[in-house]
Order: sequence, then C-alpha cells, then structure tokens
Amino acid sequence: METFAELQAKQDRDFAASPDMQLPELRASLRTLGISDASIAQSIDDYDQRILLLSPSDAEYAKLDKGALAKLELDSRYRFRLTDARQVRDFAHHSGREDHGREKAIALKELADKGELDRFPRYVPGHSMNIYARKLEAYCGYGPGYALSVTDGKWLAYENQITSDAAMAGAEGQSYASFACLRRIVYATDLGAHFIGNRPLTGAINS
Repeated sequence: METFAELQAKQDRDFAASPDMQLPELRASLRTLGISDASIAQSIDDYDQRILLLSPSDAEYAKLDKGALAKLELDSRYRFRLTDARQVRDFAHHSGREDHGREKAIALKELADKGELDRFPRYVPGHSMNIYARKLEAYCGYGPGYALSVTDGKWLAYENQITSDAAMAGAEGQSYASFACLRRIVYATDLGAHFIGNRPLTGAINS
C-alpha cells in the first residue's frame, strides 16, 4: 500500500504527463471541428483562469464529432464550456466516456506496474456480489462492509465514509491507499457498470 508521499508523487507525475492545450491551439482545434469564431467567446472561470465559452447553434452542434470534442476538453484541461444546457447534458455522456477510457488505461498500467494484474479479485458475472464485495474490501485493506454496500444482491455503491476518510487523509498528509486501491480496480475492470447509479430502469445489466 502506498504512502502519502508515493500517492502524491504519482498524482503529480500523471498531471505533468497529461496534455495541456492552451487557448490559441484550442481555438484553432475547435475551428477545425466546425465551431465558428462567432460561436466562441473568451471568459474567466471560478479559478480566474481564461476559458472559452462555446455557443454553437443546434445545427452546428449536431454536426460536431462529439468524441473529438471530448478529447479536446480533456487535452485542454477543461478550458472550454458549452453554454446551452441541452448541449451540456448531451455532451456529458461523450465527455464521461472519454474520461473513463483514460482512467481505465491509467488504472491498468498502475496494476501492471505493481504486479497486481493477476492478483486482485475479479467479479465473475452470476456469482454473489455480496461475497465479491467483501473480498475486494479485504484486498484493499477495508473491514467487511466498511467500503461497499450491495443493493438487491447485485448493485454496488461506495459507503460515504470512505470518500470522506480519503479526502480527510489527503488533506492531512496521510495515506489514502485503501481508497486508491479500490478506485483503481473499479476503473480497470469496468466494475463501475455494476454501481447502483448505472442501474437501468428495466433491471439487470447484461454482464
């Protein structure tokens, strides 16, 4: 389990290695995607950083490559915002998909670097989610039932306490390795599809 210094160093390395597209290049890339200059305005975000506000027409938005736009959002470290609420809601799905893909790649690399790819518990569809949750908690250093709740025998959720514990530990310069372990496995295995927030209205998922 990593110390706070190791976790912080890794976070700093990941941030330094991530793309950092500045506004001039971002503006040019947005034009290439089909967003006109008339639909781009400069603004300041809540952290006093310069960002671009995008107001494409419905027709302009419909023609956009949403996957490419999501890549730009992450590559520019969120230096642009859409202004239309309907477009924001639609784009969130594309943005979330791109973010999840990158987080998964990072998590898989971490597990490989730590020699854990063949060691951590994996969920087998059709098996007891309750038993699996307890195995995963034990692997990451949590007591039974402390980190994960299970609803209807198949839907997972983080217990609120572990997220606040991790945030508090980080703020106090203490390790939050157990939460990092759990989060890493959730992303690496697409276990998030089994979290209750992703429960479809019709019932069970197909995996």
